[in-house]
Amino acid sequence: PRSVRNPPPAAAAADAAGQGQGAGRDCATFLLRTAPMTASACFLRLLSALTILAPALPAAADPGAEAAGRAFYTPPFDAERESDRFTGAARETLERHEAEAAGGDIGCLDFSFVIDGQDFVDTEVTETLTLASTPTGDDAVEVTARFSNFGQAQAIVWTVTETPAGWKIADVASPAGGWHLAELCR
Repeated sequence: PRSVRNPPPAAAAADAAGQGQGAGRDCATFLLRTAPMTASACFLRLLSALTILAPALPAAADPGAEAAGRAFYTPPFDAERESDRFTGAARETLERHEAEAAGGDIGCLDFSFVIDGQDFVDTEVTETLTLASTPTGDDAVEVTARFSNFGQAQAIVWTVTETPAGWKIADVASPAGGWHLAELCR
């Protein structure tokens, strides 16, 4: 294996002090010049540094999670009552609503949680919609939908969880309205 040679002790001391030929060089160059190292040892040192730093780096959200949230903002805006798109307490809320509505009642959800209201202008919502995804765990992503409805800025936060059946909605929340779908209809 090829190794990198040490510079003379005086040059290494000058570089370490920020003087001499190596002044202004990056850390990796300094480390490589001051310690003999094979290419494979250098690679292993770099790999271990990346392994240590990787958990601190933000993970990219899975595009499937964002698509699960976006589906609710596609005209004709009727996906919100499809309980198979949901999981956990959010699904239980929808099933409770469906049971009440099947008996001829209006159901326990008397508004659209997709827009946090009863009325909306679908073209305004779709034209102003932006989605931002933030991983919150190994299998969860928060998708924040921001849009305008009747000229008012709105934000709805979708908690999306990866399940064996694909991405499912675990909760929906309105920061302005102060509600969580998983807590409604109790």
